[in-house]
Amino acid sequence: MFHAAKITRKHLASPTVMILELAVPTLASFDPGQWVDFVAPPHDWIGGFSIASPPSDLPHLILAVKRSRAPASSWVHSGEAKEGTDVRIQVGGNCTLSEKDYHHPVVFCAGGIGISPVLGNYRAFLAYHEKNGTLPNSMFLYSIATQDEFIFGNELMNLFHCQHDATHKSRMVCTLTKSSKWTHIENGNSTSGAEDNESKSRVEFRVGRYLHEFLNATPKESIFYICGPAAMNDDAASYLEANGVPSASIRYEKWW
Repeated sequence: MFHAAKITRKHLASPTVMILELAVPTLASFDPGQWVDFVAPPHDWIGGFSIASPPSDLPHLILAVKRSRAPASSWVHSGEAKEGTDVRIQVGGNCTLSEKDYHHPVVFCAGGIGISPVLGNYRAFLAYHEKNGTLPNSMFLYSIATQDEFIFGNELMNLFHCQHDATHKSRMVCTLTKSSKWTHIENGNSTSGAEDNESKSRVEFRVGRYLHEFLNATPKESIFYICGPAAMNDDAASYLEANGVPSASIRYEKWW
């Protein structure tokens, strides 16, 4: 079912990612991790964008749109998409986590713009444990090419700092794959090496590809939630299965 929506705000989150804020009065709910089919009449293309905001924000909805040659993405990044423009959206996708999954350790892996659905599920995972008075057991990898693509980075670190204390084993790693150094990180402990890895925050800032090493340190009984470029998704799933993780414990969706 398509819902009428209106663009209420538009701004760049990074040199390549546009944040599109929508008002969708008739959308009552969605699950974290879902995406939308997106159309802008009279154009006949259909775009697919992940939802970056939580269900509790409805009827306000946020989409994070990576610049590409696809017609829908090009339109969002153009001057034609502006405040007050009418669009239509339809929610889809079933690559989500359930409350049953929250009773396991959960490993979140995000690559680039894949942070949108991963962050949505991470928010819901933490909220469940806060509501039930239990400690969340999670590991989180956020891999980006360069630091200027570190979208939602401050929110992510705030969530982690608020939910995990110094005695807990949860872990968060942020890594750059096409840059050799992190510069100052607001509200975080910035390091390009490992000297701060034992700090209270346990947020590690690394450089280089780190996926396999990260996965090697995860509990094999975990539920794995992965969203990134297709090559990253396939690599992670193949690596986990080759190391004995059941395919039913690996959640990822190939749609671009």
